[in-house]
Amino acid sequence: MSDITSIVTELSSLVGSTKDFANSAFTTSLVGALAGAFAGAVAAQRVAEKGKFREERIKEFHHTNSALALSMAATNVAMALKKQHVKNLKDSYDEDQQRFLEFKTKIRKGEIDAKTPFELSPNLLFLKKYLRLWALFRK
Repeated sequence: MSDITSIVTELSSLVGSTKDFANSAFTTSLVGALAGAFAGAVAAQRVAEKGKFREERIKEFHHTNSALALSMAATNVAMALKKQHVKNLKDSYDEDQQRFLEFKTKIRKGEIDAKTPFELSPNLLFLKKYLRLWALFRK
């Protein structure tokens, strides 16, 4: 039992000196500095994350703007192609179709012989231009 009491007395003196050390100016300064350093590191991390998020968002806006500009350019090219070439081809096709319907009507009415061939003059100007380009690329 005397061993236990001697251990307790030694520990109680140790606890007393530990209490004095914990209440000292050094320990208070050390704990305050550590807490301040930790809080500063956390705040700096949050600021860095916000800045990185902002940069990523701006980068995404730039990518989206580039994609929109590219799609608008492709749309403009397609519309110009339609206006220049496809409209003329469609008008030529409609005229040929109308002529063919009139030709069939004349055959039904007996105005012309049924064995008379229908003369079709397709618009191959557009096709010829691209056939020439194709021939150049094949060489």
